[in-house]
Amino acid sequence: MKHLLLGILLTLNFMQAKDSTRQIIRDHYHFSTKGHTELIAQIHYGIGELILTPSENRFDIDGVIQYDPSFMEPIVDLHSRGKTAELSVDINSKDSSYHMPINEFKDLRIFSRNSNNIMDFSLPVSIPITLDLEFGFGSAEIDLSGMRIADLDLECGLSDVNIVSNAMNPIECRRIKLESGLGDLNIVGLGNIHARSIDLEIGLGSADIDFRGDRLVDTNFDIEVGLGDLDLILPERANIKVYVNDTFLSSVSVYGLIEEDEDEWISPNWRPGLPVIKLDVSVGLGSIDISVKD
Repeated sequence: MKHLLLGILLTLNFMQAKDSTRQIIRDHYHFSTKGHTELIAQIHYGIGELILTPSENRFDIDGVIQYDPSFMEPIVDLHSRGKTAELSVDINSKDSSYHMPINEFKDLRIFSRNSNNIMDFSLPVSIPITLDLEFGFGSAEIDLSGMRIADLDLECGLSDVNIVSNAMNPIECRRIKLESGLGDLNIVGLGNIHARSIDLEIGLGSADIDFRGDRLVDTNFDIEVGLGDLDLILPERANIKVYVNDTFLSSVSVYGLIEEDEDEWISPNWRPGLPVIKLDVSVGLGSIDISVKD
């Protein structure tokens, strides 16, 4: 995360010093993954607006990147390694050695909203996807509905990120790792991704996560909250056990579960046949609210 933030700060400082007249370019990309059995997608985006959606064509990858070529250039590549398709999307910053002090973090968000940088990609729905996303400053709208997510790793800095999964993942996801720094993270339908393991780290920002979904599976959560806030909704049709490691400066609220022991909560009616959701939660100076809803 430190390298990502440093790179974005250098890029932003350089861009602020440029003349206000900009040349905007839109590059279009189209790839087919037909004949491959899986896709590994690495998307690293520094500043601007990121949009990620399921493709309307089962095997296709389509994308548009809008940018000012005097500041940066996109590097996009798709190659094959056996039956695996590997997609790499990155941004190369120009003259990043130029430096100008930045006094307030809010300036970053204001700048990102007016930077005209847009990355919009759609990914195929017919093959398993290992998705690695790194996002710096700006806003991201990510729709994973119906994608075959095999593994998900998301790292975001000072950004507003919205993730939705309204349709069931046709395969089981091995692991989800979500790391949010100073921004706001909102997720709806996380349970639809069918992950066995979820690692969640909230730094100074806030997160609202709804884990409800169709056909839930046994899931283990490992959650760390530093100075930030987490609101987590869990499904009623599951057997839930929560363990919280907190301090006297933490704020912990749990609704819909009974306190079985100090810092431990459990579903009031443990029902055989339902998926088991276990949460290991660590809270520093921040707060966490956990509620169970139908």
